[in-house]
Amino acid sequence: KIDLIRSMFPSEVQEPVVVRYDPTDRPVFITTVKIEGKSLIETREIVERKIKPLLQRIDGISEINIAGGSLREIHIDIDRGKFEARSLSFSEISSIIQNNNVSLPGGLIISNNKEYIVYTSSKYKTIKDISDTAIMQASQGSLVNINNFAVVSSSFRDKTDIARLNGKEQVTVYVHKAGDANALDICRKAATVFSDYRNIKANTVYSQGKYINASINNLLISGIWGITIVILVLSLFTRKLITVFSI
Repeated sequence: KIDLIRSMFPSEVQEPVVVRYDPTDRPVFITTVKIEGKSLIETREIVERKIKPLLQRIDGISEINIAGGSLREIHIDIDRGKFEARSLSFSEISSIIQNNNVSLPGGLIISNNKEYIVYTSSKYKTIKDISDTAIMQASQGSLVNINNFAVVSSSFRDKTDIARLNGKEQVTVYVHKAGDANALDICRKAATVFSDYRNIKANTVYSQGKYINASINNLLISGIWGITIVILVLSLFTRKLITVFSI
């Protein structure tokens, strides 16, 4: 069926893939997140940096996907002429930037019967730090920085996902469980993570734990009604309630 309309796809569409639907791939917990006074971009950053690590600590969660808003990223726009004149390569620049953006252990300090791990941080803190990174040494002895042949700026990634609720874009968190994990326990703990933040308004769109609880309650109610009906029927035949309980 896809082959019949393939010619109608825009040129930028990638090769479509058809796979069988697996119910285990469905998230067990879906919630939208809203923070008063914060934009979608800021909300997603908070969720990525603070909420997601807490969810990852929950035993049984296999994957956490976040959609909506935009992710920040640093763009390095290179002047091709200046770049090629210095015989540089993209892999070389990438490697130098990664090597300069690290945090290394600096040793151990013992004070008042407590141990403190010391880290030597050289992570980038501002765009200027990246722009001033030295790439090579010129023949005259001067250093060649990134800003000598490129412009470093803060931007956003191209959107690959979007999440809407009631027609409005929202930051949405999708929690997946491992195959043998307890869905009820995962949903309960995931909801607790969001409730611990007072300034975060989480709206649970779907929780498999809710349906599991409803099924358990229905089973209990059905069992109680079944026992009650059996007792009534037997009491009608035996005419003695004591006899029914002895049976």
